Amino acid sequence: SGTILGYRYGTDGYMIEPTEAETVRLIFESYLQGMGLVSIAKLLNAQSRTSRYGRPWGKSSIMRVLQNSTYTGNLLLQKTYSENHLTKRRRQNNGELPMYHIKDAHEAIIPLEQFNAVQEEIQRRAEKHYVPHRNKGKYPFSGLLVCAGCGKHYRRKNTASGPVWI
Repeated sequence: SGTILGYRYGTDGYMIEPTEAETVRLIFESYLQGMGLVSIAKLLNAQSRTSRYGRPWGKSSIMRVLQNSTYTGNLLLQKTYSENHLTKRRRQNNGELPMYHIKDAHEAIIPLEQFNAVQEEIQRRAEKHYVPHRNKGKYPFSGLLVCAGCGKHYRRKNTASGPVWI
């Protein structure tokens, strides 16, 4: 559909929208200066800058902008595909079909080096806050107790009288 923050799709392809492109540059620069996703969203909302469709900013929309390589002037085509022509279900392309990378398809808003620096910073922050052995609700009997009637697994529930398996 060609709807991407900072660009308008015309007959000649993607054309830069100056005010939105300034917002995109601000997002990338703020992230590299050490601001978090929520802080950037608060900054943009305080400045009355809205998203592509006039909505307020949130951390997921900021992350989507930071991970979108289209802002470098390059395009990656066929990231998703139709499962078949009858169901028309869209699937993520994880190597089932070829993907096509087009360099310099349109004018870049941010340089490729800045985009790569942001991707490295995202990875660094993710590793910094990774908790390797978080308890995910597993108990000694999880997955072991099976109902003789229906064959489903019992689950643990905390009640006022204590934990029970239902």
